[in-house]
Amino acid sequence: NWLPIFSSINTLDFDVSNNQLSGTVPSFGGNIITYSDNFVANTISLDLSNNSFTGMAAHNVLPNATVASNPSISTLVLNVSSNSLTGAIPSAIFEPCPTSSYAVDLSNNALTGPLTPFHNMSISYSLEIYLSNNRIAGTVPSTLLNTVGTPTNIMALDLSYNQLTGTLSPAFFSTVLASTVALPIFKFDNNSLSGSIPNIILNSFARTTLSISNNRFSGAFHLANMTNPLVAFTASEFFLLADGNQLKSVNLTAPVLVANPMSGTFNFSRNALSSLVIGESVSQSITALDVSYN
Repeated sequence: NWLPIFSSINTLDFDVSNNQLSGTVPSFGGNIITYSDNFVANTISLDLSNNSFTGMAAHNVLPNATVASNPSISTLVLNVSSNSLTGAIPSAIFEPCPTSSYAVDLSNNALTGPLTPFHNMSISYSLEIYLSNNRIAGTVPSTLLNTVGTPTNIMALDLSYNQLTGTLSPAFFSTVLASTVALPIFKFDNNSLSGSIPNIILNSFARTTLSISNNRFSGAFHLANMTNPLVAFTASEFFLLADGNQLKSVNLTAPVLVANPMSGTFNFSRNALSSLVIGESVSQSITALDVSYN
């Protein structure tokens, strides 16, 4: 156990980043938090980034029982980015259940795939997962973000700069639509994903920043090809970054947009476009459109 007992604090910020720590990331249960009647911590931040850790303990870094026994804990932040972690993504890190938000950053390591569903998240809270710049391979499971109980509010999921293949299933984005978060961020850029862009993505634009740049998506992108009307178009802006793919045509026509004030940014540069159609109603809502280098 690294730390003494804390019995009355509002915020615990434990920062050992940018050192030469190595070995296995230990559990921060036990002495980091010992429940007492006057324990009132709201936020716990554990920053172990930029060290030389090579693995994580089989148990949780912050055991679920520890969090559950301390109802005042509303926010957890775990940063183990820029280390030398190898092997599969440790599923135990997704088990803590704070009452408000949880962010975990494992980017810039050497973690490998395949991805497995994050089924251990049993209550509703805002979730951020950063896994960019690893060696995660295989496909993106359609059930990746499925939870037990109330759907999790996805704030951010970053899987950029990995080795993912296959398609993005419409079922995966059904979780996006179930989220109540206004503008979640999804990053799948710089992988080897292919196929067409699922139509259900178009239904969640108003609530989503979606980056799928530098993959192998192909075929036609048709804004009017929607599984349902764009009833969710109520937010102020949205972003679709699809540059560096193999799209052949883009058709931005969706009259339903007229009734909903919004603005959008599209990037279709560095594709293989031979056709571009923009409807009048959509043109009034576009903040930026890049179709260069086609």
